[in-house]
Amino acid sequence: MEIEPIIEEWDTRIKQLLFFSTPETLSYGNVVVAIRRIRSLALFLQYNEPILREWMMTYLAENRKEIFARWWTEHINRWVLTHTDRYCHRKILHPNVKTEWNSVFGNTDICFEQAEQVALDMEQKRPFKCCDDPVILKMHEAKEHAYDDWEGCWYCEEQEHAWQTCLEKRLKQTSHPLLNADWQSILQRPELDSITEWEPPHKWDYEYLSSYHDLITYKQYIIKQRTLLYINSGETMYQAMKKFIPAIFHYGGWLLHNNYKKTPYDRFIQLWKTLDLVLFSIRMDIPTLVDLEMD
Repeated sequence: MEIEPIIEEWDTRIKQLLFFSTPETLSYGNVVVAIRRIRSLALFLQYNEPILREWMMTYLAENRKEIFARWWTEHINRWVLTHTDRYCHRKILHPNVKTEWNSVFGNTDICFEQAEQVALDMEQKRPFKCCDDPVILKMHEAKEHAYDDWEGCWYCEEQEHAWQTCLEKRLKQTSHPLLNADWQSILQRPELDSITEWEPPHKWDYEYLSSYHDLITYKQYIIKQRTLLYINSGETMYQAMKKFIPAIFHYGGWLLHNNYKKTPYDRFIQLWKTLDLVLFSIRMDIPTLVDLEMD
């Protein structure tokens, strides 16, 4: 089943709709054209959602083991790397991460706890006072502190950055796939044969929340955001539409995020994050569109 023409058409319709806020385009500020395009997009999505869903579920059924290996490996590895980053807050791990990974690899050399311990050890070594690399330690020798318009020393900052890079390199040189992000290395492991009905977790795009949520909770969150946006009165149609279009693309299922990524796995992840919100978003937002038409 070929879905690229559908996704390309979807992307084209989004770009056309964004012309509403693009000066020097024929539809700039044209509320009537914007309403027509949103309605057309809604019909397009309603028609094609089942087609995209069928492709998504077929891809999952045919590639379940690979998706499991890649989704969890990349997810956990991003969390691991934050243990060496001086400025990045630690990533949020899905609450089922340990249970799901260890249900397959818990009694092996690549269990979650081994990767976790290495990450925690790296975090303890993150302060520069723990640096044990002689090349990095010599970077500041015989050099006076040099300051710019900020309070830090150039050479100290250079050393700090080099030490962080060194720790990241050490992580990637380990054999554990959760540390080196080599998900392909585990595809032939027999433990993956136990995966038969698994589905990847959902991390909804643009939710900006501190933790993971089920679909019902996330829908309630979207409704709350819409209420905050649409409660204003006394706006012109142009003002209301200028706020409405970014809002529907910020939360919900009108837009396929990260559309520049086009591998089959990328397409699967994009659809997995979006399709459950498509029809919900249409039902939620079209009444607001009707109100705009009546003003």
